[in-house]
Amino acid sequence: MILNDVLPEEMPFVNGLLKKKGLTQLVQYCYLRFGLQVTVKMLDEVKNLGFLYATRAGISIGWTTWWCRPPSRSWSGTPKSW
Repeated sequence: MILNDVLPEEMPFVNGLLKKKGLTQLVQYCYLRFGLQVTVKMLDEVKNLGFLYATRAGISIGWTTWWCRPPSRSWSGTPKSW
């Protein structure tokens, strides 16, 4: 339902789970039927929709989830300058 709101008006109703192949076919259909400009606009709106719902869900990456290796030491035993 949510995806259909950002699709062009002339696109058929999409009801169901879209995996990689289904999304590929959707983009190909839009490109062949409506052209490059409409397809790019549709993809931008789908991207923004993904960001909107990821934000609403509270999905984020914190700095503590990144692993940073300690500074390496050169052969002389002193830390390398960054």
